[in-house]
Amino acid sequence: MQGSVFVMGLLVGCAAVGIPAYLFSGAEERPFEDAPVIAPVTDLSTSTDPNRLLEEIARLRAELAQLRSVADRHEVRPEEASATQPEDESGPAVADAVADATVVADNAAALDILLAELGEQLQAGLVRSRYAQSTGELAMIVMQTWMQTGSPERAFRLLQTLRIDGIDANTAHWIGNALKEKGDKALARDAFLIGLRMNPTDWSIVQALAEIDPEAGLQEQLRLTADMASPSDDLAMQKALLLLAAHRREEALAAIDSMIGAGKMQDYLWDQLVKRDPAAAVERLRKQLETASDNVDMRMRLVQALRNGGDQAAARKEIDSILAAQPANGQAVQALGELDRRAALSYLEAQVASAPSGGTWWLYGEQLLAAQRKEDAITAYWQAWQSEPNNGYQYKLLELAPERYAPQIAERARTARDDETLGDIADALWRQGRRDEARMFWEEAQQFDPTDGEWIGKLKTVREGRDPFQ
Repeated sequence: MQGSVFVMGLLVGCAAVGIPAYLFSGAEERPFEDAPVIAPVTDLSTSTDPNRLLEEIARLRAELAQLRSVADRHEVRPEEASATQPEDESGPAVADAVADATVVADNAAALDILLAELGEQLQAGLVRSRYAQSTGELAMIVMQTWMQTGSPERAFRLLQTLRIDGIDANTAHWIGNALKEKGDKALARDAFLIGLRMNPTDWSIVQALAEIDPEAGLQEQLRLTADMASPSDDLAMQKALLLLAAHRREEALAAIDSMIGAGKMQDYLWDQLVKRDPAAAVERLRKQLETASDNVDMRMRLVQALRNGGDQAAARKEIDSILAAQPANGQAVQALGELDRRAALSYLEAQVASAPSGGTWWLYGEQLLAAQRKEDAITAYWQAWQSEPNNGYQYKLLELAPERYAPQIAERARTARDDETLGDIADALWRQGRRDEARMFWEEAQQFDPTDGEWIGKLKTVREGRDPFQ
């Protein structure tokens, strides 16, 4: 069957370019006069007449039918010839329609057929006609093919050349990232700079340039925005980021101090300052906390800046101060665990002993899991769920031990008619390979909510023998 499909694909392709197929076949050589005369394919690349295009396709199909008749010709006995010979002596009639096609399920064979069809469409000018008013759509198809076949350089070449709708800063970011991942930082920088010219304040482009070549990004953005009447706050932040990344410290800090004074310093830039210049961040954060000591987010940034700057003792002191005011502060507990896991576990053991709650048991479970004490962590998560069953603590139990805790969680879900939790149980059991049980829980979830598309879709997929998560 694959052989016949291949012949079919070859015939279609040959019809597209006007070449007799038997010249490439392995069949016995045929007299040249046996082959139908193939007219040259008409160049319709500049035609805009739809009727003309349809006429050309009809002609190609008729020639294809003739080619098939030559390929299928074989010696016929006289009695067969007389039985099939039409009464009209003027000659054989041309077939009005092609015989029923063979069903093709093989991907490789289907690809051959589709490529032949595409060749016919290209020769007939249909591709040009289809994309005449949507060139950007075709550009993305071509670029995506280059990108997915490991040739982002070719996509970059198109990015350099084309300035049409559909190719924008997002396209440049996509191609630049692919070039960066491939190790070509110079071309990646050039792609990002093209993106900057398309949109001088695009955050994704500016962030990419801050990592790969902040000086080039800074100079190009300054050039592009020199005539901007009223620069935006985003532009000021981006300039400060590029100055920080380019190690132009004095200029960067002057820009940052100006934004702090105007009350326009945003969280993202604070985080970049903590990362890139922790000493400057500590100085400015302490000054801010003089009038906003209850700002926990600011205090946690101070903890991170102290850690980045190597002052672990000062970071620990700040964490202890936060926990003294807010004993169940998750950010502070996590930071303590990263700094000193044993200290975090000791602190939480004291908390669950003196003031147990779902939240403290949960935090304890997180630290136990980070310390690779899985069974102890599961016990802590169980205590958290029992204390506060409606706060989502069941998710960790279903992740770590669904076969153990599914019955208890399901019982509560049935009482509450909670189809979502029953579905979560099913999801967890399916991933554990307990597929019959998972199907039953999805069916139970559907009983509580028969119109939920999630349960309908998953059950349909399972009944078809497929994996609902693929």
